[in-house]
Amino acid sequence: MGSFFGTAHGLFLLVGAVFLGVFIAIVPPGFGLDEQTHFYRMYQISQGRLFPEFDAEQQKFPAEIPRPVYDLLQKGWFEGNTVDRETPFYHRKDVVDAAGYAELEARSIDPNDLVETDITQTLPNFPIVYFASSSGLAIARALGADVGGMVLASKICAALMYLGLAFLAVWYARRLRFRWLVLTVALLPAAIFQASVISADTFANGMALLFLSIAITLMLERQPVGRGTLVLLAAAAAGVVLSKPTYALLVGLVAVLPSGIFGSRSRGRAYQAGVLVGALLLIGLTLYIANKGTLAINSQRPDVAASISAVGQIKDLLSHPAHLIVVVGTTVVVYSESWVQGVVGLFGYNTIEVPAPFVFLTVVALALAAFHTERLRRWPAWAVLIAGVAVSLAIIMTFYLTFNEIGAESAQGIQGRYFIPCVLAVVLGAASIVPARLVMKQTTARALFTSVATVTLAVAAATYAIALF
Repeated sequence: MGSFFGTAHGLFLLVGAVFLGVFIAIVPPGFGLDEQTHFYRMYQISQGRLFPEFDAEQQKFPAEIPRPVYDLLQKGWFEGNTVDRETPFYHRKDVVDAAGYAELEARSIDPNDLVETDITQTLPNFPIVYFASSSGLAIARALGADVGGMVLASKICAALMYLGLAFLAVWYARRLRFRWLVLTVALLPAAIFQASVISADTFANGMALLFLSIAITLMLERQPVGRGTLVLLAAAAAGVVLSKPTYALLVGLVAVLPSGIFGSRSRGRAYQAGVLVGALLLIGLTLYIANKGTLAINSQRPDVAASISAVGQIKDLLSHPAHLIVVVGTTVVVYSESWVQGVVGLFGYNTIEVPAPFVFLTVVALALAAFHTERLRRWPAWAVLIAGVAVSLAIIMTFYLTFNEIGAESAQGIQGRYFIPCVLAVVLGAASIVPARLVMKQTTARALFTSVATVTLAVAAATYAIALF
């Protein structure tokens, strides 16, 4: 047991489990970004309704939720959105009615007392991203749990899903120094926080981390692998595509896998073609579903709906190609600082930040881990870097095309947490292009990267708890 917890995957399991438990314990229901809407969608899935039905009259996708569940999540949403965000965290008390949560959590479900609520914004998320949390909720409901028990069960199952996926990611890289970079990314406070609340990001982050870990390990080791690894890689690729269409660009890395890992060139080409064609089909499906949700959301905003159109935006950009550079450049200049904070840790509706020194410490740790990692060959390094940058640009352009007025100067509404799946690809790809490596003993690497992640998580959790209570 001692030797297991001395490995990178063992240390991840220990540190990850502790802080997932801490955040589950301290974050009130509904405080996670969009958590209330994700929870309502997840609740519907737990009842076997994979997709909501469109209400043409109201131009939305509604769901009927038991009133006690609705009241509890809405209480968290309201308190999380009505705090004074300008007050320093150590002078705040964001939870003003802790007894009110306990009262709502103690209630039981009345199947006849339902509230209709709008879950349109969750339609782009394929049901698989909620299966872990919805399974936990369904089991708790079947066992007669109260509302608090159902919420807790769903959060625990979602956290266990992330813990399992990220554990596999770190474990797969166990023979390489690359494992310390995977561990550092997997233990980012923002990733742990997102896995402790109900969110589609939990599945997306875990799957992207697993896919990248396997793909990059294969690029580094260049050794023949068995059918199990190829099946796991294909499954992770499908999970990435189904989590969010923009992340699907990462799956293109399958095309640059070394042919030696497949045993024969023909077998490799068949596998690569199969994964990429399957990904394209899944992208088409997810984009079709996502477009229905986007159209419904915009139809609810008649004051701006006429000026928000993906087709109109594309026509405008084709007419003014230079404006694309302006949009990307302005968006990066205006929002990049907040994105760095968001990638490391910017928590919940009440936007509690990881203190700046520890954000800086985490960024330094990521850089050190990337330069300590084995260096990718030239073309795979560029492919990994371009894939990470392409996903980042796709996120910017997706928001610009679908949620911003035609001709807008920048893309608004993008949060740093959306870039978590890009971090590993960007930092490793960039570090591999630079002809320099960081050499250190593995005992030093173990102590350095684990301690930085643990201390930063501890500070993040303490900061959030102080702001709440």
